[in-house]
Amino acid sequence: MKTEKIYRFMSKEEAMRFLSYKCLINTDVQANKGNKSNAQGFCFGIGDEVQATKDWRRLKGIVTADYLLVGMLKPDEHFVQCKGEYIDWELYDEYLSKGTCLQEQIPTAMFDELCSIFYSLDDFESFDMYKVEVENIDMSISLLQVNGSDEKFRPINDIRAVVNYWDACEKLVDIINEKLFDDSRDPYWIGGVCGGLCDFGDTDFLPPEEMALIIQNEVTYEQYVEWREANLANERKINLQSWLKGARHSMQKDKKANNE
Repeated sequence: MKTEKIYRFMSKEEAMRFLSYKCLINTDVQANKGNKSNAQGFCFGIGDEVQATKDWRRLKGIVTADYLLVGMLKPDEHFVQCKGEYIDWELYDEYLSKGTCLQEQIPTAMFDELCSIFYSLDDFESFDMYKVEVENIDMSISLLQVNGSDEKFRPINDIRAVVNYWDACEKLVDIINEKLFDDSRDPYWIGGVCGGLCDFGDTDFLPPEEMALIIQNEVTYEQYVEWREANLANERKINLQSWLKGARHSMQKDKKANNE
């Protein structure tokens, strides 16, 4: 493979995982998703930040662009060549300059890319990371180089701490789904916020701290349901930690009666 720079627009979460030396994995086959591409996994454009800024015109609306990674791959890495079909804006502009009518069809072309089902920071000889600012009016972008140590992008050790927390939260979800719900649920983080409130379906909503208490105290499904149903039946809620220490809604009623 010819040695040259490649780039990838990505979300903030992906950027943080990349900078914390996580191996990112994606087995999606683009053709199976209805896309006109033979790529599998992560797609990378070919070129530097200048080329990426130019290519943004055809990529906007398709990719998530919180950050831009530009790097030089190490020799003999596992990235393979692929192609993707996008709007050919250069040809479009050429047609317009000649007064050609383009109302029926906007021209497209196949563009060279690289792809891989996995990648990490270790794949790169060198790299630069840029924060992407998208202009609201014309959707153009500007780039601010950050490289993980700029004040606008937390230092590497801080990033690792956040990513490790995310990983731990995901592990808690897996354990709870297995031990409490027999792997029968399809949990997801409400609002996409990992570490917030996880929806396990039905009326089962748990934050990480309650998942940890369930595991730590070996709470059975029957015990969990008793606590859940008691809270659903009463206006005042008892948190799981207090429940495990013996607090009950009847105690609240008795206390209220004694104060009257």
